Amino acid sequence: RKEAAQTIGRFYSESEFSAGFISGLNGEVVELGRTCVHIDFRSGGGIMLLWSGIAQLMKRWDIDYLLGCASVPCRDDGQLVQTLMNGLRAKHMSPQSLRAKPRVPVNPWSGSEVDGAIMPPLLKAYLRLGAWVCGEPSLDEEFGVADLMVLLDMRELNHRYFKHFLGRESKAADQVGKPQEVAITA
Repeated sequence: RKEAAQTIGRFYSESEFSAGFISGLNGEVVELGRTCVHIDFRSGGGIMLLWSGIAQLMKRWDIDYLLGCASVPCRDDGQLVQTLMNGLRAKHMSPQSLRAKPRVPVNPWSGSEVDGAIMPPLLKAYLRLGAWVCGEPSLDEEFGVADLMVLLDMRELNHRYFKHFLGRESKAADQVGKPQEVAITA
């Protein structure tokens, strides 16, 4: 949340992007960071449970903006990320006032696009919710990915898709093996 970012001096996303617009956002901002899900629980049910918890917290805390990085594998000299960016630039870019500048830009790819490029599930989920991509990707060499800063303005939220996650916690829990307790904390 904003006050936690102020305590440590920045949001994690700001380590990869120059994003001065964040401090000017009016309202409560929460940032989602990297999430690891055990391979046995990466089914639709496991991911649904994770997003259900996030949706519950956003509603409970009256969040205005959801901020985060969505990663795209970048082991092909940037060909996949540039293929995806061609589509994202046309449909999903933020307004100019909400653009971030990558600290380590991905080298432009001048070759052909990747046939059948598959969008990473997290990025797809953000976009379905109504999030914007806030500019060009930043190379994260440590993880071998290109990160895209995404921002979801809750006023622009796809409510139908959001409701898909609210109230679905019990169904999702059944699909991942009935965990004893599910707790998501800030």
